[in-house]
Amino acid sequence: MGSGSEGNPAPPRAQDDLYRHVNAEWLAANPVPAEYGRWGTFEILNDDALIKTRTLMEELGPEDKAGAWMVSGMNAASQDSHAALAPTLAIAKQLSEASGPDGDATAVARAVALLHASGVECAFSVGDMPDKKNSSHSIAALAQGGLGLPDRDYYLSEEKDRAETREKYRAHVAAMLALVGGEYADANAAAAAADDVVLIETSIAKSHLSPAERRDAEKTYNKYASCDVLPNGERFPWRAYFEALGKPEPGELNVSWPDALVAATDALIGSPGGGDSESGRQLDYKRAVLAYATFHCASSAASYLADDFVNEDFSFFGVELNGQKELKPRWKRVVSQANGAIGELVGQKYVERHFPKHAKDAAVRLVECVKGAVEDRLRELPWMSALTKEKALEKMSGFRVKIGYPDEWKDYAALELAAEAPYYSNARAAQMFEHERMLARIDAPVDRERWFMAPQQVNAYYHPMLNEIVFPAAILQPPFFDPAADPAVNFGAIGAVIGHEITHGFDDQGRKYDASGNMNDWWQPADAEQFNARAAVIVKQANDTVDCTCRNVNGELTQGENIADLGGLRLAYRAWGEYVKTNGADGQLPDNVPDNFPKDSAKRFFFSWATIWRQNITAKLAAKYIAVDPHAPPEVRVNGTVSNMPEFIASFDVKEGDGLFRTDETRVDIW
Repeated sequence: MGSGSEGNPAPPRAQDDLYRHVNAEWLAANPVPAEYGRWGTFEILNDDALIKTRTLMEELGPEDKAGAWMVSGMNAASQDSHAALAPTLAIAKQLSEASGPDGDATAVARAVALLHASGVECAFSVGDMPDKKNSSHSIAALAQGGLGLPDRDYYLSEEKDRAETREKYRAHVAAMLALVGGEYADANAAAAAADDVVLIETSIAKSHLSPAERRDAEKTYNKYASCDVLPNGERFPWRAYFEALGKPEPGELNVSWPDALVAATDALIGSPGGGDSESGRQLDYKRAVLAYATFHCASSAASYLADDFVNEDFSFFGVELNGQKELKPRWKRVVSQANGAIGELVGQKYVERHFPKHAKDAAVRLVECVKGAVEDRLRELPWMSALTKEKALEKMSGFRVKIGYPDEWKDYAALELAAEAPYYSNARAAQMFEHERMLARIDAPVDRERWFMAPQQVNAYYHPMLNEIVFPAAILQPPFFDPAADPAVNFGAIGAVIGHEITHGFDDQGRKYDASGNMNDWWQPADAEQFNARAAVIVKQANDTVDCTCRNVNGELTQGENIADLGGLRLAYRAWGEYVKTNGADGQLPDNVPDNFPKDSAKRFFFSWATIWRQNITAKLAAKYIAVDPHAPPEVRVNGTVSNMPEFIASFDVKEGDGLFRTDETRVDIW
């Protein structure tokens, strides 16, 4: 084997490690920039989208709402953070005064609702969702929340790195409270208050589901006929909460995990006999709840405030959790926040300039190719009975596809933004605008034209209750998609992503929903057993792999994404084959193929797949993702998927002893 370029060692053979065979040179030349926790295809495209969006927002000027957001955000450093925080801190004070076993539970419920309406993390979360068993109707949804750290295990695990992170989080909480000032201006007082915050969050975390459990569609469906019968209702007046929230009669509701709701409300009201198990002291609820609510008011707002709050927020969430070395430039932060808060307002301008109709039409044609391959594959599946195939094909016929941008844009007429307003005031206005829209969706027909991502976001998704796949405009560009590109490259990239999203409709959780998006068991028992046996192999394969920090991948957590990766790539390969049969291939290497791609078209297909997942990542962010992210690390996604594909084995002549060789017994085929 020869040496690599510029003195770098030669990459491994494709048969041993396709991911590094294709990407080694790029990985060596592209370390993670200081302002990022990871750097790869998605981040590069996102940076490009941010630049384009910034230009649009600045051109619009301060008279336009999007332009006003930009001006206000760029002037955020000069705002009075304490004045900006005053409205939510006043609610936090009301909450604390009413808390405790001898407090006013009705006042607690109302204060929590007002904090939620303002976008402040507190105890649990509220939103709306299609009813999983009546998907045409939208209901209120209550879910676990109220934590500052990424997951329950950050509070409960005894592992050294988790314990160290907890202590750094405790110091961060104290620093944020000190910035708020007042009674927390004294360092000792801020440190004692931080202890209370961590204590409350730990008590809530103990009842949370794990990330893997949160994927369970059935476990997280717990429907209640009205707010009067919600968990812990004898202690926490839910009707008062919904009245203050702005929805006095919410109708039916779903609670993703009732135990978490009980723990969260008890943490504010006060559990009888509650105390600090670490020190044995009796908890002063009013003092502890004030610290907890004050911290979350500051933390929820920090990225919109002046530099002292921004920098402290970044020092923990950016540096400690993500491994970033530098804060992103202000304009990037402002544009990213606009994408989240007023995404379609900016997105409409984005697609007018950057997503021509011919690109959308070409993407639609490619989606239809992959859909056709899925239907053909379903008809011939050797392990599935005719009755279940019929239902699966029925589900495919009900698939909706959204490409690029919404047909109906969100109406922002009721949203008031001002260039001269404090940035956090504009952010709160956008939050309240979305809050009112959320309330209107509760106990109402589902809006099937709604998008859950802005066009300028580099991503895609499948929604099981809507039975739809969605591809925003910003992902429909090279290296994912180019209307003029080599078909093998397009199908190996965006074709596999399309297949991936479709396969989510048939993964371990998506398969529980029918053609209408209702959670309904449409499988014959023997077919379900066959599926589960195959899915178990996927889980084991992932469990047997490690990430770049030598931590084992969680096969249960990543099961759905791994099934979708394998199904997506196999279906894209099949769709590409059908495309070539229909359109022909002249055998000549196209002009626009990347320099490092081989002449063989099948190999180019797999090179394209490996290219889109290339990524460098900091050790800290990798450690966070391995714990909470349902996606496997990129090298596992690439290598684990192709090692199960006979087409890859044949194309690269993979033999026993090669790194990506699997025996027939350890290889798996589902979709």
